[in-house]
Amino acid sequence: MRNIALKLMYNGTAYHGWQVQKNAVTVCGTLEKAIADICGGPVHLTGCGRTDAGVHAEHYIANFRTESRIPVDRLPFAVNTHTPEDIAVKEAFEVAEDFNAIGSCIKKEYTYRIYNSRFKNPFYVNRAYFYPKHLDEEFLNRAAGMFVGTHDFAAVRSVGTETKSTVRTIYYCDVTRNGDLLELKVCANGFLYNMVRAITGTVLYAAEGKFTPEDIPGILERGDRTAAGPTVPPGGLYLTRLWYEDERLNADTTNDIWNDNDGEEDEAPRKGGRLRRFGIFFLVLAAVLGVVLVAAYRDGTGFDALQRLFSYGSGEESTAEAQYDYDASDSNRFAVLGDSLVVLSDTKLQVLARGGEEIWSTSVRMSAPALETGGGRAVAYDVGGTELYVVDEGGEILTLTAPEDAPYFSARLNEDGWLAVTTELPGYKGGVTAYNSQGTEVFSLTASDRFVIDARVTDDDNTLAVVTLGQENSVFVSNMVLYSLETAGNVDPAADYDVTDGLVAAVGEQDGQLVTVSDTCLTYASPAGEVRATYSYAGSYLREYDLHGDGFTALLLNRYKSGGVGRLVTVDTDGQEIAALDVNEEILSISAAGRYLAVLYMDSVVIYTEELEIYAQLEGTDYARSVLMRQDGSALLLAAESAHLFLP
Repeated sequence: MRNIALKLMYNGTAYHGWQVQKNAVTVCGTLEKAIADICGGPVHLTGCGRTDAGVHAEHYIANFRTESRIPVDRLPFAVNTHTPEDIAVKEAFEVAEDFNAIGSCIKKEYTYRIYNSRFKNPFYVNRAYFYPKHLDEEFLNRAAGMFVGTHDFAAVRSVGTETKSTVRTIYYCDVTRNGDLLELKVCANGFLYNMVRAITGTVLYAAEGKFTPEDIPGILERGDRTAAGPTVPPGGLYLTRLWYEDERLNADTTNDIWNDNDGEEDEAPRKGGRLRRFGIFFLVLAAVLGVVLVAAYRDGTGFDALQRLFSYGSGEESTAEAQYDYDASDSNRFAVLGDSLVVLSDTKLQVLARGGEEIWSTSVRMSAPALETGGGRAVAYDVGGTELYVVDEGGEILTLTAPEDAPYFSARLNEDGWLAVTTELPGYKGGVTAYNSQGTEVFSLTASDRFVIDARVTDDDNTLAVVTLGQENSVFVSNMVLYSLETAGNVDPAADYDVTDGLVAAVGEQDGQLVTVSDTCLTYASPAGEVRATYSYAGSYLREYDLHGDGFTALLLNRYKSGGVGRLVTVDTDGQEIAALDVNEEILSISAAGRYLAVLYMDSVVIYTEELEIYAQLEGTDYARSVLMRQDGSALLLAAESAHLFLP
């Protein structure tokens, strides 16, 4: 499936913003209909951000996936024949599979335009803010420069919005004049809601003599919204630049979320102070303990709710308990270790504490970063590269460096922290090395007959399961080869079994059984090599999976190779389907842990039990790119630059 990025522009006057809305005309909804007509089927368009009603974009990037073979150089012409005159696609590019218009954005620029003339101009209606009193652009520029740098910008955001941190960095903020038209340009690593419009209003207040430019730093320091200027109208605001690693998008790029709100997520504030939470704890605990125990007896979820109550001190649903801030990167990979978040990009590996403090970090140089977890640890490595790190909640445990001619192919941890590393080897078809939890090498083998593609040590630390790939009758066949780790120096296989009719994508363990995920089925086998059960996808296409549920595997199966029509399935360790749920809307991410499965839809996250009954649900999560489920029933919502904890 192709991933297509569109470079476009639009006049936002006639639209209720970018984001699709049920009962309103939006830019995204209009474009999706046009593209669907051209490509012959529904598409989901991911924009670089949500502009508000009446806000414009001179440069905007959006991407969608399609199997249509229409050439990208013809796509703009085709789309433009199906859109109104106030929306225009300028260019189209085929981009990397993991490119995401909002998640891949590095930094952004907004421009606010002021028509500064004694007489109004009908051609600037809803396109520039009419300000009849003469303005001195040099004075305005001096006031605007006071916002440059890293500050707390709570004083210039809309009253009533909440965010974990209101600290942002502005790289430049300047004012220029071209005749009667003034432009205030702001470039930053992130924006609060209505921040640019409030900055503009504050600069104008300074020009009106209500305070001096030198008073602005004090206004920012106090964080008092009422001390700053007003929020000016949306018609003068434009999205004017975006920066991406793909330089084709940078000449005419665009920006991010809720017009001035550059990447800020709406968060539910945590209400009340320590005393109120203390009171809630004793009153609510006494009232609901019986109910919790009954629920816990039935399915265990009540104990998880009680654990969250003890851990986070609130009985209220919240998404603001913990935030982890990190640099936006399209290469970011994430893993949860207790209360810590591990973030791996192509340039940095870091462990973040709850609340966002950095516990440990190191610089890396990875072209294909990968991250796996097990035993309270995470292994970070470069697929096809030479760097590998094992970390826990406190930071680094083990560092390995491969020779240039023997790069890493895969790495997996078991529940005791034992590590299996698969490498390419010159003159061989791969090799595997196993390390115990202390980082000591305990086993090593080289393969000559079949390609080695993955490996894992069983949770009892007694067996190394190696995934191999060979050809039989000109057809590739996956085979699991098992080696005993109990006898030192023995490299002869103890057992093996075929994974029929499919190529293995992953290997894990549940309830003492090895579980392999292939493109056609799940296979369950004992560490002795006895195949005990299989679960066939029955012709459906495997889109996503997760092996981290307690005693169940979660699958997202599509009826077709593309599109969002499909079903969620949970499968037990006997290969029996626990539950299935038909889905007709796009799913961005799934994640299983403990008794739960988190599913991130386009604008909501739903936490299901293994029976696919809804346990909790949160609307308004369209800022999130993916989700990570946690053992206690909470979930981390991962956005481009930050992660928030959803507490059911």
